[in-house]
Amino acid sequence: MKKIVTLASMATLAFAGGAFADEIYSNDFEDNDGGWVATATWDPVGDFEWGDYDVACFVGVEGTAPPGANSGTKVWATNLCDDYTNSGGDNFLSQTFDLTGYVNTNLQVASWLEVFYSFDTARMLVNGDVLYERTVTDAGPWEILDFDLSAYDNMASVEIVFELHATTVVARAGWYIDDINIHADPDIACLELAVDNLVGGQQASFTVSGGTPAERGVVAWGTDDSHHSNFEDVKDWCATFGFNINMSGRKFRIIGSDIFDANGQFTVKRGVPEGASGTEVMFQAAEHNTCPAECMSKVATEVIG
Repeated sequence: MKKIVTLASMATLAFAGGAFADEIYSNDFEDNDGGWVATATWDPVGDFEWGDYDVACFVGVEGTAPPGANSGTKVWATNLCDDYTNSGGDNFLSQTFDLTGYVNTNLQVASWLEVFYSFDTARMLVNGDVLYERTVTDAGPWEILDFDLSAYDNMASVEIVFELHATTVVARAGWYIDDINIHADPDIACLELAVDNLVGGQQASFTVSGGTPAERGVVAWGTDDSHHSNFEDVKDWCATFGFNINMSGRKFRIIGSDIFDANGQFTVKRGVPEGASGTEVMFQAAEHNTCPAECMSKVATEVIG
């Protein structure tokens, strides 16, 4: 695994709310399996299966019978009507999504879970990152897990995996999954930024369009060592990547600032140091007094010629 993300910051046990512009994925599993694929380390398919569940069908001898599906009658589960297998291996339920063109991605999952404490583990991973991990002895009610997936915005391949690890000791009812929803906002830039003639020893031009006529705009730059994804609000300027902002230390890296003309455009020019060739630099334009609406361009990553 690449890393373990702090669970408290990535998941809660109740939907926090909020409106999203686009529904990327939504399935209650009543009509189909939702495109999820079951695999395992100990078997070609493993325990995860999709279908109808009713408490009357449960025949497990060590687990607690789930009360039913979260909605409807169909779910994904590690053995629909029985305890999971004491396999000594891992069961996986996975699907890959394309988040290109989306930001502020959010995942919601209805979860019912009972695994053998300190031995067996349920985890959810996104591109190998562990966003949820739990061992629990007693079965609880259905929970709505809410995950912030903004760290994977604009990625073309985002794999979501539900994993249940079972030892060979004692089994429980397992993991029942229902009502999976993924929402996001379209990644639409307020401004457009064009960078031309970015060559060491020459004068580069930076043209910003799409602004409010008579309002002021700015073009700023940063390098990878200052890059981060935190939102910044410094003296009414907004940015989505690191400008090494420190107003008192005068480290706000501004290339130039000007007033948008009647067409909502302006151009600033700046000389490029001769010794800068080969350096990768990130640029972004922003409009003044637009926080927190974030009227800015997408980050443009360029290599100085």
